[in-house]
Amino acid sequence: MNTNIHHRMLKDTDSVAELQTELRATTRDLHHRLDHHDLLAPLVRSSLDVADYALALQALYAINAPTEQAISDYIDAQGLAFDYASRRRMPDLVDLEYFGLSAPQLAWGGPSIRSAGQLVGCLYVLEGSTMGGRVIYKQLQSVLKLNQPGGRLRRPRRTDHAHVASVLDICSRNLLTRTNH
Repeated sequence: MNTNIHHRMLKDTDSVAELQTELRATTRDLHHRLDHHDLLAPLVRSSLDVADYALALQALYAINAPTEQAISDYIDAQGLAFDYASRRRMPDLVDLEYFGLSAPQLAWGGPSIRSAGQLVGCLYVLEGSTMGGRVIYKQLQSVLKLNQPGGRLRRPRRTDHAHVASVLDICSRNLLTRTNH
């Protein structure tokens, strides 16, 4: 993560909107590449089929599970007063079971989070992907009809730009409290 973002966050927690704007600008190209990736792009197309969804779900699990674990490990190691357990998404990926799939081998060991700025960067990415998950959920409902009785498809938790800003704000304030003691 850009160290300027990290320093600005620690100096002025009232500028969360500015931090979010800078994070959005810094990650815009990467976000575009992900949206157009061959594995993920079908998730928002009318031609989506169950096989495409199941394949993407396994890939997302293999990437996100280690990221969530790294975030939890950092928060625990630093003794931060931030409830990340309620934000974790991997327990919600019971869709794997619905499709008769097991959790795939993890794609990596997760990010090496060594600073508050890196933590905020990881949280920003995962909160943003939850917003994308809500778009995908609507697509699954309309195209694949996976929300029928007997299905186990879960609606992603509520999140929006205001919520992402509040997560950044809470995280920033907790990091400052911890750092100043």
